[in-house]
Amino acid sequence: MPPQVLIDFQNDHGQGVVDVVLKDKKEAYLTIGGETAFRTGYDLCDTCSYVFRKVMPAQSLTEGTDDKLAQRVSTVLKDVRQMPDSALLAHLGTIFARGTFSVALVSLTPQLTMPGDSKDYFANEAVATWGLDPYFGVPESPRTPYYRLGSAPLGEVSHGGKLLGVALGAPLYPPTQGAMNRQDVIRNYRSVLRGGTENPTALALGLVEDRGPAVWGDPAPEYSRHLIVTLYILDGHHKIAAAAAENLPLQFLVFLAHSHLGRDWRQAVDAGLGFLRVISA
Repeated sequence: MPPQVLIDFQNDHGQGVVDVVLKDKKEAYLTIGGETAFRTGYDLCDTCSYVFRKVMPAQSLTEGTDDKLAQRVSTVLKDVRQMPDSALLAHLGTIFARGTFSVALVSLTPQLTMPGDSKDYFANEAVATWGLDPYFGVPESPRTPYYRLGSAPLGEVSHGGKLLGVALGAPLYPPTQGAMNRQDVIRNYRSVLRGGTENPTALALGLVEDRGPAVWGDPAPEYSRHLIVTLYILDGHHKIAAAAAENLPLQFLVFLAHSHLGRDWRQAVDAGLGFLRVISA
């Protein structure tokens, strides 16, 4: 199914269970029920290399809301055939902060990635553009297995070099953690995905970064800027594990906030949506 996008969804009833907040002046965190789940970036510097990083203690959507709401979210996402209507989006949107969002329904093929392996964005493409960490002399690390969801060259940059698009999936549950050992559930989703009888869907908060180094090395990097779309997976962890095992696309319902951390992100969100259209299966 081609990607579907709803621009300017007004989330009037958001409760902010899942939110992005600024701590220690320049450290941004994804929080669930007020508890940290991910560090979403070292700072708001547009020329610094990007990394998300798994932190404690939040690892489940149920930690910030009641089990009934989390169960209703899972039920809604069992089989999604088209973009949910405004009433259903409002129901799902209660877990996010209030404000304006773009909502995308896209199919992406996840690849399980371990920090430091050949698919790791932070150890490969990021190093090729920014180099190793200047203090520690090693690549940045998200400190968790995660998913590569797609990448593509996106054309020339006006001041030189090229723009690289990268999509990453950051799961609340690390794929190697004990909570993911429900092989019966994963086997069921593998069968569903192979048969195409349903459209199981994962729910994610999408954040977009457009970054490039202020100073280039010699030789200059091929990609002087990176457009990075990170999907923070809130529901659907077993679905993603099944899709990765089958090397098949999975449908994602992604909420992208037009503003957070006191900044307007609309331009970056629009660029991120364009990129998701390019890589959507």
